[in-house]
Amino acid sequence: MVENGGGAIVSLGSIAGLFGKEGRAAYSASKAGVIQLTKTMSLEFGDAGIRVNAVAPGLTLTAQQGPNAATNGQTIQRAAIKRLATPDEIANVVIFLLSDMASYVTGHTIVADGGLSVRYN
Repeated sequence: MVENGGGAIVSLGSIAGLFGKEGRAAYSASKAGVIQLTKTMSLEFGDAGIRVNAVAPGLTLTAQQGPNAATNGQTIQRAAIKRLATPDEIANVVIFLLSDMASYVTGHTIVADGGLSVRYN
């Protein structure tokens, strides 16, 4: 990327890297590390024309979430949009960050959680 005059990198973190939750210390720490690595890399490679950002998804409807994820009432009720994300919705955020439409965005983490993390409680 340096030799080619720039580019874009997008890392995948998680809202777990931004907010604490009991029993998730290792996972949360690893995702927080991804987010901090993203910030540091944006500073180290910005002058080479390389943008570095991250996406922090909330719960996404994948096989890893299991068959009951789509009906996880507690999580769905906490999200402003009242549903889980699809993988395509998270991919669209990544595509935006990789595109020229985000040409002046670097060092940031976009939270894509359907409003789950905006609740006060």
